[in-house]
Amino acid sequence: MLEELVGEIADEHDPDEPEIVAVSEGFYHVDGATPIHDLNEKLGVNLPDNEWDTVGGLVLGLLGAIPREGQDIRCGNLVFHAERVVRRRVVSVLVTAVPPAQEEPEQATR
Repeated sequence: MLEELVGEIADEHDPDEPEIVAVSEGFYHVDGATPIHDLNEKLGVNLPDNEWDTVGGLVLGLLGAIPREGQDIRCGNLVFHAERVVRRRVVSVLVTAVPPAQEEPEQATR
């Protein structure tokens, strides 16, 4: 009942789930509580970790607001897709690596 009020509470009965799961090449399911340092290490990137500690915090900070589920934000060659957001917490994120050669061209104004 307490989890219904405050959200999921981890305890010794909960199985440990990996924080970063490779879905396919260049696509990763990432728990929002994953330390940015761990994502940097796993993907070989250098995301800023001086202002935020977690991937969820990074997404919140980059957007400057609580994301809607399904909302994307880009940081360098990574796209963060907010998969699950509960109240003010980014629970899970789909991270997509975009190779430099496939970066989206800047859109021309009409």
